Amino acid sequence: MVPNGSFVNMENHRMVSIGSRLRELRKEQGQTQEALAEAVGVTKKTQGVYERGERSPDAMYLAAMDRLGFDILYLVTGVRQLPPEASQADHEQALINSYRTLSEQQQDFVRETVAALAAAAERQRK
Repeated sequence: MVPNGSFVNMENHRMVSIGSRLRELRKEQGQTQEALAEAVGVTKKTQGVYERGERSPDAMYLAAMDRLGFDILYLVTGVRQLPPEASQADHEQALINSYRTLSEQQQDFVRETVAALAAAAERQRK
């Protein structure tokens, strides 16, 4: 229930969110409704229905969007995937793996040391 006493239809809210994100993703790629519709195998009318949140896209549509490189996780959940360059490098993962093998006392020492190094680096930048 919202403050004025009316109810929110969560099903429609979800579809509107997916529709608005679908429109946002399409525009980010510089595509028209017609071009995207053709690429994923639906009509322009169906594409518009999805973008207006009148209906949710089905699994076949989402699979086609994925093949085109669209961020399906963002489309469905509103959470963006990290780009590949933002993922952990091998040496970063190795540090994490090594850290996890340490005792709790050793982990505390590592955290304190890293915090001190970060603070020193921040002071040098100023």
